[in-house]
Amino acid sequence: MAGKNLATAGEGGLLTTSSPHLRNRADAVKMFGETIGANGSRDYNAHTMGWNYRLSGIVAAFTSTQIDRLDDYTAQVQQGARTLAKALADVPGVRPPHVPDDRTHVYHHFRVLFDGSVAGLPNGLFRQAVQDALLAEGIGVMSYQNRPLPGQTLFQQKTGYGRGCPWTCGQTSRDQCYRQEDYPATLEVIRSSVVVGKRLCMASLRDPDSVERYRDAFTKVLSNIDELRAYASTIDYVEPWQRESRLW
Repeated sequence: MAGKNLATAGEGGLLTTSSPHLRNRADAVKMFGETIGANGSRDYNAHTMGWNYRLSGIVAAFTSTQIDRLDDYTAQVQQGARTLAKALADVPGVRPPHVPDDRTHVYHHFRVLFDGSVAGLPNGLFRQAVQDALLAEGIGVMSYQNRPLPGQTLFQQKTGYGRGCPWTCGQTSRDQCYRQEDYPATLEVIRSSVVVGKRLCMASLRDPDSVERYRDAFTKVLSNIDELRAYASTIDYVEPWQRESRLW
């Protein structure tokens, strides 16, 4: 979809396999559990559990042309990310993504980590102050998600898909408990970091002018530590996962 590295005109996915059996099995799952003949014929008989995951012809055609552009899109995002990461590397209080020499990164998200010690502030409060200041500069950053996956309502209430299943099923531990505090590393990432962009992160990194605006805004905001500290003293800080679910 539009916010992913391979932007398309809708939702979709891609499966590759060298196994005809797996290919046919996936095709059945895609289309009501039916067996589709080599000529495209349907027998209107469900052989297994299946859903309706069919792409429209228009979306498939558009996506196939986008695949040809994917390498160029990726190179543009990587260039923008390298430029921004290099600019932020020497800015106090912020740490951009690090990519080891023997690795590559396609930057589906460009997440930066804040260190509140430069202002004598807790990381979460410092991140909130910086985030607010960046938004005031017209620069979009977001938390992306503000709670660990086990903290989402499905896991907290274990509503499942009918009378509490799968948690009430025989193969599941019925006393399974999902506590957000059991994921301290995840909580610290949520507390201390933001993602560059608002929803369409790729667009922010592919545009050199956008990268320059992010560089200038981060540098301006984080060059004024005293002002950030003063503003932080006015914030009634609440941990992100204690707020309503949101992306921003």
